[in-house]
Amino acid sequence: MFSQTITDYWKSQFLNGDVIYNDENCTVTINPDLSEDRRFMVLETTDGQVLVVLMPEMAEKLDLTKGQELSELIFRQKLNEAAVTMHGADYLFYFSEAEKNILLQEDLEGTLRQLTERDDAA
Repeated sequence: MFSQTITDYWKSQFLNGDVIYNDENCTVTINPDLSEDRRFMVLETTDGQVLVVLMPEMAEKLDLTKGQELSELIFRQKLNEAAVTMHGADYLFYFSEAEKNILLQEDLEGTLRQLTERDDAA
């Protein structure tokens, strides 16, 4: 349903490197080529998959090693224990061409406004 370009891009971000954990719901990869401003990233897909990629330094800080039992919950606990906080979520939505055309037909006059800090909770 999605463009192969989109799928390939996200796979390249989260699956390049040394996969230290993988199960049916969660994959954790260490990638030394991540930039300093993206020391680790978490991608949750609509089908429930959670992909994590981190720099080796972050994996060391979180005490993550290949072969250890891991899950999304354990990973998030390790973040909390190490006092590592994540930025707020960025939500990315991709639409098929047909869905995009339907959205473009909507009349949005008067329903759009600039988001403010009051919208953060939503």
